[in-house]
Amino acid sequence: MRELSETPFVPTITGHLSPSQCYVGAQTANTIHSSLFIFVDFGNVANSFLTACGARQEPTIEEIARTLLDNPTRYYNLCKEPERYECVAS
Repeated sequence: MRELSETPFVPTITGHLSPSQCYVGAQTANTIHSSLFIFVDFGNVANSFLTACGARQEPTIEEIARTLLDNPTRYYNLCKEPERYECVAS
């Protein structure tokens, strides 16, 4: 399964990603996570397959911290919208 986890076969708007690079499930459009990470939702069966291949439902705290440290200006700009800031605190 490790090889599948790292193989870019998941179609996204920006191209193909590996299951370990994206997250499964519907993410509401007003969350900061949906702007910082790639979420896909292909339905229960496909999402279960992607989960078995290494995709997760949400980023870990470490992934969030790494993304914020990699581009703090982008995060700051996203937080200027109060309704989006609320979603991070939850």
